Amino acid sequence: MIKMQYPNIKGNSLCDGKTHIITPHRISRIEDFDIFLMEYYDETMGCQCSTILLRTSNGELIKIPLLDYNLLFNMIKNGELRLTPEDLSIFFIKGNYIKTREPVKDFRQCLAQARAAIILYIDENGNIYYKDSNSFGIIDGNTLSRLMQAYDIEWHRKETNALASNSEIDNAIHKTMGHMLKHDRYADGLSYEERYKIGNIHHYTIGYQYTDDKGFKRGSSSI
Repeated sequence: MIKMQYPNIKGNSLCDGKTHIITPHRISRIEDFDIFLMEYYDETMGCQCSTILLRTSNGELIKIPLLDYNLLFNMIKNGELRLTPEDLSIFFIKGNYIKTREPVKDFRQCLAQARAAIILYIDENGNIYYKDSNSFGIIDGNTLSRLMQAYDIEWHRKETNALASNSEIDNAIHKTMGHMLKHDRYADGLSYEERYKIGNIHHYTIGYQYTDDKGFKRGSSSI
Protein backbone atom coordinates (compact mmCIF):
# COMPACT_ATOMS: atom_id res chain seq x y z
CA MET A 1 0.00 0.00 0.00
CA ILE A 2 1.02 3.58 -0.65
CA LYS A 3 0.65 6.64 1.54
CA MET A 4 -0.48 9.78 -0.30
CA GLN A 5 -0.84 13.29 1.02
CA TYR A 6 -3.97 15.23 0.11
CA PRO A 7 -4.35 19.01 -0.11
CA ASN A 8 -6.91 20.83 1.99
CA ILE A 9 -9.70 22.02 -0.30
CA LYS A 10 -12.68 23.71 1.33
CA GLY A 11 -15.93 21.90 0.60
CA ASN A 12 -14.17 18.76 -0.64
CA SER A 13 -14.46 15.95 1.91
CA LEU A 14 -11.85 13.82 0.11
CA CYS A 15 -9.22 16.56 0.13
CA ASP A 16 -8.96 16.95 3.89
CA GLY A 17 -5.28 17.86 4.12
CA LYS A 18 -4.40 14.45 5.61
CA THR A 19 -2.36 11.46 4.51
CA HIS A 20 -4.44 8.56 3.14
CA ILE A 21 -3.63 4.93 2.47
CA ILE A 22 -4.21 4.10 -1.20
CA THR A 23 -3.94 1.06 -3.45
CA PRO A 24 -2.93 1.93 -7.04
CA HIS A 25 -4.79 -0.01 -9.73
CA ARG A 26 -3.46 1.53 -12.93
CA ILE A 27 -1.02 4.23 -13.96
CA SER A 28 -0.66 5.65 -17.47
CA ARG A 29 1.87 8.07 -18.86
CA ILE A 30 0.35 11.08 -20.60
CA GLU A 31 1.97 11.71 -24.00
CA ASP A 32 5.76 11.61 -23.54
CA PHE A 33 5.64 13.88 -20.50
CA ASP A 34 6.66 13.07 -16.95
CA ILE A 35 3.01 13.34 -15.89
CA PHE A 36 0.79 10.35 -15.22
CA LEU A 37 -2.85 9.50 -14.68
CA MET A 38 -3.25 7.19 -11.70
CA GLU A 39 -6.42 5.25 -10.93
CA TYR A 40 -6.52 3.96 -7.37
CA TYR A 41 -8.65 2.94 -4.41
CA ASP A 42 -8.55 5.23 -1.39
CA GLU A 43 -8.51 2.78 1.52
CA THR A 44 -8.93 5.58 4.06
CA MET A 45 -12.10 7.00 2.50
CA GLY A 46 -13.35 3.82 0.82
CA CYS A 47 -13.74 5.12 -2.73
CA GLN A 48 -12.34 4.82 -6.26
CA CYS A 49 -10.34 7.87 -7.36
CA SER A 50 -8.10 9.29 -10.06
CA THR A 51 -5.33 11.84 -9.83
CA ILE A 52 -2.45 13.36 -11.77
CA LEU A 53 1.12 12.61 -10.73
CA LEU A 54 4.24 14.53 -11.72
CA ARG A 55 7.64 12.80 -11.75
CA THR A 56 10.41 15.17 -10.71
CA SER A 57 13.98 15.12 -12.01
CA ASN A 58 15.07 12.94 -9.05
CA GLY A 59 12.33 10.36 -9.70
CA GLU A 60 9.96 11.46 -6.95
CA LEU A 61 6.21 11.24 -7.68
CA ILE A 62 4.11 14.20 -6.56
CA LYS A 63 0.32 14.53 -6.62
CA ILE A 64 -1.01 17.43 -8.71
CA PRO A 65 -4.62 17.94 -7.58
CA LEU A 66 -6.99 19.45 -10.15
CA LEU A 67 -9.91 21.60 -9.08
CA ASP A 68 -11.66 20.59 -12.31
CA TYR A 69 -11.07 17.25 -14.07
CA ASN A 70 -13.55 17.83 -16.92
CA LEU A 71 -10.97 19.09 -19.43
CA LEU A 72 -8.66 16.13 -18.75
CA PHE A 73 -11.36 13.49 -19.19
CA ASN A 74 -12.84 15.23 -22.24
CA MET A 75 -9.42 15.28 -23.92
CA ILE A 76 -8.99 11.56 -23.19
CA LYS A 77 -12.51 10.79 -24.46
CA ASN A 78 -11.87 12.74 -27.68
CA GLY A 79 -8.54 10.99 -28.34
CA GLU A 80 -6.52 14.18 -27.86
CA LEU A 81 -4.16 12.61 -25.32
CA ARG A 82 -2.18 9.42 -25.72
CA LEU A 83 -2.05 7.24 -22.59
CA THR A 84 0.68 4.60 -22.26
CA PRO A 85 0.36 2.02 -19.44
CA GLU A 86 3.21 2.00 -16.93
CA ASP A 87 4.25 -0.75 -14.55
CA LEU A 88 3.13 -0.15 -10.97
CA SER A 89 6.72 -0.69 -9.83
CA ILE A 90 7.17 3.02 -10.63
CA PHE A 91 5.92 3.66 -7.11
CA PHE A 92 8.89 1.98 -5.50
CA ILE A 93 11.58 4.06 -7.19
CA LYS A 94 11.50 6.70 -4.49
CA GLY A 95 9.71 4.98 -1.62
CA ASN A 96 6.01 4.63 -1.07
CA TYR A 97 4.95 8.11 0.00
CA ILE A 98 3.45 10.62 -2.42
CA LYS A 99 3.51 14.28 -1.45
CA THR A 100 1.05 16.81 -2.83
CA ARG A 101 1.36 20.21 -4.38
CA GLU A 102 -1.20 22.99 -4.18
CA PRO A 103 -4.24 22.37 -6.41
CA VAL A 104 -4.25 23.82 -9.92
CA LYS A 105 -7.31 25.00 -11.81
CA ASP A 106 -7.42 22.33 -14.51
CA PHE A 107 -5.28 20.17 -16.81
CA ARG A 108 -4.04 23.19 -18.79
CA GLN A 109 -1.70 24.05 -15.94
CA CYS A 110 -0.36 20.48 -15.82
CA LEU A 111 0.49 20.68 -19.51
CA ALA A 112 2.17 24.03 -18.98
CA GLN A 113 4.41 22.44 -16.32
CA ALA A 114 5.15 19.39 -18.46
CA ARG A 115 6.01 20.99 -21.80
CA ALA A 116 7.41 24.44 -22.45
CA ALA A 117 5.72 26.71 -25.00
CA ILE A 118 7.39 29.20 -27.32
CA ILE A 119 6.12 31.97 -29.59
CA LEU A 120 6.82 31.85 -33.32
CA TYR A 121 5.97 34.63 -35.77
CA ILE A 122 4.48 34.57 -39.26
CA ASP A 123 4.95 37.43 -41.71
CA GLU A 124 2.52 38.49 -44.45
CA ASN A 125 4.32 36.22 -46.94
CA GLY A 126 4.00 33.10 -44.78
CA ASN A 127 7.60 33.00 -43.55
CA ILE A 128 8.18 31.84 -39.96
CA TYR A 129 10.49 33.58 -37.47
CA TYR A 130 11.76 33.30 -33.92
CA LYS A 131 12.46 36.45 -31.92
CA ASP A 132 15.70 36.97 -30.02
CA SER A 133 15.61 40.15 -27.93
CA ASN A 134 14.42 42.72 -30.47
CA SER A 135 15.54 40.98 -33.66
CA PHE A 136 13.86 38.30 -35.77
CA GLY A 137 15.51 35.27 -37.34
CA ILE A 138 13.88 33.28 -40.13
CA ILE A 139 13.29 29.54 -39.58
CA ASP A 140 13.82 26.82 -42.18
CA GLY A 141 11.94 23.53 -42.45
CA ASN A 142 14.40 21.40 -40.50
CA THR A 143 14.49 23.86 -37.63
CA LEU A 144 10.70 24.14 -37.59
CA SER A 145 10.23 20.36 -37.40
CA ARG A 146 12.65 20.17 -34.46
CA LEU A 147 10.87 23.01 -32.65
CA MET A 148 7.46 21.41 -33.19
CA GLN A 149 8.76 18.18 -31.62
CA ALA A 150 10.33 19.90 -28.61
CA TYR A 151 7.84 22.66 -27.80
CA ASP A 152 4.23 23.68 -27.89
CA ILE A 153 3.75 26.79 -30.00
CA GLU A 154 1.79 30.02 -29.84
CA TRP A 155 1.64 31.64 -33.28
CA HIS A 156 1.71 35.43 -33.74
CA ARG A 157 1.70 37.74 -36.73
CA LYS A 158 5.14 39.30 -37.11
CA GLU A 159 3.89 42.74 -38.12
CA THR A 160 1.28 43.27 -35.38
CA ASN A 161 2.01 40.60 -32.72
CA ALA A 162 -1.66 39.59 -32.92
CA LEU A 163 -2.56 35.91 -32.87
CA ALA A 164 -2.29 34.24 -36.28
CA SER A 165 -5.34 32.52 -37.75
CA ASN A 166 -5.48 28.76 -38.33
CA SER A 167 -5.24 29.26 -42.09
CA GLU A 168 -2.17 31.50 -41.69
CA ILE A 169 -0.54 28.87 -39.47
CA ASP A 170 -1.24 26.00 -41.87
CA ASN A 171 -0.05 27.97 -44.90
CA ALA A 172 3.16 29.00 -43.13
CA ILE A 173 3.96 25.45 -42.01
CA HIS A 174 3.35 24.11 -45.53
CA LYS A 175 5.54 26.80 -47.05
CA THR A 176 8.38 26.41 -44.54
CA MET A 177 8.53 22.63 -44.63
CA GLY A 178 8.18 22.65 -48.41
CA HIS A 179 9.05 19.40 -50.19
CA MET A 180 9.68 17.60 -46.88
CA LEU A 181 5.99 17.66 -46.01
CA LYS A 182 3.76 14.86 -47.26
CA HIS A 183 0.05 14.82 -46.53
CA ASP A 184 -0.36 11.11 -47.29
CA ARG A 185 0.47 9.40 -43.99
CA TYR A 186 1.78 6.37 -45.92
CA ALA A 187 4.06 8.43 -48.17
CA ASP A 188 7.76 8.86 -47.53
CA GLY A 189 8.75 12.06 -45.79
CA LEU A 190 7.69 14.36 -43.03
CA SER A 191 4.16 14.78 -41.70
CA TYR A 192 2.62 16.72 -38.85
CA GLU A 193 -0.60 16.63 -36.89
CA GLU A 194 -2.02 19.10 -34.40
CA ARG A 195 -2.92 16.85 -31.46
CA TYR A 196 -4.62 19.43 -29.30
CA LYS A 197 -4.93 23.13 -28.58
CA ILE A 198 -5.16 24.62 -25.10
CA GLY A 199 -6.14 28.26 -25.27
CA ASN A 200 -3.80 29.64 -27.94
CA ILE A 201 -1.12 26.97 -27.47
CA HIS A 202 -0.80 24.30 -30.19
CA HIS A 203 0.69 20.83 -29.61
CA TYR A 204 1.96 18.85 -32.59
CA THR A 205 3.06 15.34 -33.45
CA ILE A 206 5.84 15.13 -36.03
CA GLY A 207 6.30 11.91 -38.00
CA TYR A 208 8.79 10.71 -40.57
CA GLN A 209 8.30 7.67 -42.83
CA TYR A 210 10.56 6.12 -45.44
CA THR A 211 10.85 2.96 -47.52
CA ASP A 212 13.76 0.67 -46.65
CA ASP A 213 15.82 -1.27 -49.20
CA LYS A 214 13.38 -4.20 -48.97
CA GLY A 215 10.37 -2.03 -49.74
CA PHE A 216 8.97 -1.93 -46.20
CA LYS A 217 7.60 1.28 -44.70
CA ARG A 218 9.58 2.47 -41.69
CA GLY A 219 9.39 5.57 -39.59
CA SER A 220 9.07 7.29 -36.27
CA SER A 221 6.83 9.82 -34.63
CA SER A 222 7.11 12.33 -31.83
CA ILE A 223 4.37 12.53 -29.21
